[in-house]
Amino acid sequence: IIFTTGIADYMQEGFEVEALHYLLKPIDRKKVWECLEKCLSRKEDESRLILLPTEEGLIKTDVDQILYGEAVGHYCELVCLTETFSLKIGIKETAQRLEEYGGFMF
Repeated sequence: IIFTTGIADYMQEGFEVEALHYLLKPIDRKKVWECLEKCLSRKEDESRLILLPTEEGLIKTDVDQILYGEAVGHYCELVCLTETFSLKIGIKETAQRLEEYGGFMF
C-alpha cells in the first residue's frame, strides 16, 4: 500500500496497515518512481514466501527453504533447512498450496 494524500494527519494510520510508503501532495514524480521500484523489489522478495497453518498459528516460510513434507497421521510435517513445522493440514492440501511454486514432488 502506498498512500497519497495532502493531509499528514493520516500518516499514523498508514503505519498501522503496514503501508510501504506515504506520499504527501504535491507528489514528486521521482518519489513515485522510487516507491514503485521499492514495491516491486519487495514483491519479488516476498513472492517465494508462503503462509501455512500450524498448532501455534500461521507461519510464514520461504519455499526455497523447504526440503520435504511427510504425512504424519492426518497432518503434514514440513521439514525445512533450519526448522520443522507440524502443519494443521494434510499432505494433499500442503501439496496443493506448494504447487504454484513448482519444484515439489508429492
